[in-house]
Amino acid sequence: MKLLNRARVSRVWRWALLTMIISSHLSATPTDTELWAVLATKIALDKNKTYTLYLETQPRLGDELKRVSTAQIRGALNRRLGADWEASLGYAWTPFLYDAEYRSIFRDEHRSWQGLSFSQSRRRFDSQYRFRQEQRFIEGLGGIANRSRFQIKINVPLNSDKKIGLAVFNEVMIHIGDTSGGPSSGYDRNRIFAGPFWSSGRDRYEIGYLGEHAKRFGNDERWINALFFSVVTEW
Repeated sequence: MKLLNRARVSRVWRWALLTMIISSHLSATPTDTELWAVLATKIALDKNKTYTLYLETQPRLGDELKRVSTAQIRGALNRRLGADWEASLGYAWTPFLYDAEYRSIFRDEHRSWQGLSFSQSRRRFDSQYRFRQEQRFIEGLGGIANRSRFQIKINVPLNSDKKIGLAVFNEVMIHIGDTSGGPSSGYDRNRIFAGPFWSSGRDRYEIGYLGEHAKRFGNDERWINALFFSVVTEW
């Protein structure tokens, strides 16, 4: 019993120390309160849903909810690879409407991207592992910025038909190679999310907290606290 208590105390101290380290780092990092939304649809192109078309728009409010920061548009052609895998080939338009110092700009960005995802369903939870490779064509850069993204998402259903539950994910993004006037090689940003989900008919909804630590261009850092809402409709 004493050994068990010591182990518990040790774990509590480790978590407390980790929390203090993270909190002290974030307290020195500029923060922003934002509102993010994802409105998307997935359209089956054949009877067996081997091929699907994905269309998405992402409006975002930033600068302490004072103005629109971006209105991203993304599309992709998806192909099922067996029961658990899916490959994607897509395009996105993701302009900047202000810079890291919140100065109004319009900096155009287009992306081509390729994705591969693996989904797994278990009795107590469902998981998804998603990899994306992006080629970023950013206005004013001396070349193409290549970025890799990896996301792990877990859905924990709260009823037997899995229509209500909790969703959490973590996504890390890393740039490959330096780009003149733009992103440098290495860590770019990390996103975390937690909140409830529910399904109704063809629609799936998620709402919750999204936190993002971003390194934008150069060494400018920023921590975003966002209310995140999404609705995805399947046809």
